[in-house]
Amino acid sequence: GYRRLSRFIRPIWRPDMSYWRKSFRHPTAMGIGVIFSIISFRVDNLIIPPLAGRDALGDYNLAYKLFEPTLIVPSVLLAALFPLLSQTAGAATGDVPRIRELKPLVSQTITILFWLGALATLALALLAVPVVELLYGEQYAASGPLLQILALCCLPMYLNYGLTHMLIAMDRPQLYAIFTLCTLVVNVVLNLALIPILGVQGAAFATLGTELALLVMCSIAVVRLASRIPSPIREKVTKPGMGGSL
Repeated sequence: GYRRLSRFIRPIWRPDMSYWRKSFRHPTAMGIGVIFSIISFRVDNLIIPPLAGRDALGDYNLAYKLFEPTLIVPSVLLAALFPLLSQTAGAATGDVPRIRELKPLVSQTITILFWLGALATLALALLAVPVVELLYGEQYAASGPLLQILALCCLPMYLNYGLTHMLIAMDRPQLYAIFTLCTLVVNVVLNLALIPILGVQGAAFATLGTELALLVMCSIAVVRLASRIPSPIREKVTKPGMGGSL
């Protein structure tokens, strides 16, 4: 691969620090956001054992392992759509045809994610108990209701996949980092508040509350950013014999 690449371009084996200083702002914000997001997904593993016991953690993790594969669908969809979102959003300040494309693209993406999330929620909620019993038996029957609660997270999670990608495409990765930090705080607070009351199901409801909080923040930000995009400029048409334009 390097040999083929060297026909077109040769790397300079000397880092340009001024280039990296200018270029690192966005990747750093995205990286920080990803770190906060990963911690938010895993922090309940530290909170559940002292509050609900290790057996409860086992039930929760089993439910979560069955829940996680549903997130493959939006991640694959956004991996395919992100270049188009990024190109369209990046051109939205100057290229009139691309401005016209951005809002319908955002709308269609959110619509697709909504229906996919609703379908995943319904399927997982209906199949949770029989699937757990079929795969793991009565020993892990408590994981079935947990999986049904986590199923409710599919819809906001699917939408959040789209909205966070849109924030990055609209050149606002710093908002993504801030929002994921906020949701990490929300997740910890909800876990500490709900697990003593509801047991391990409180952790599942904390995950749902965290995703709803992220959905609210991202929705407000995307709507405001989209509303700032200028309307298409009307083309000037000069008529023969007229000094002005329409």
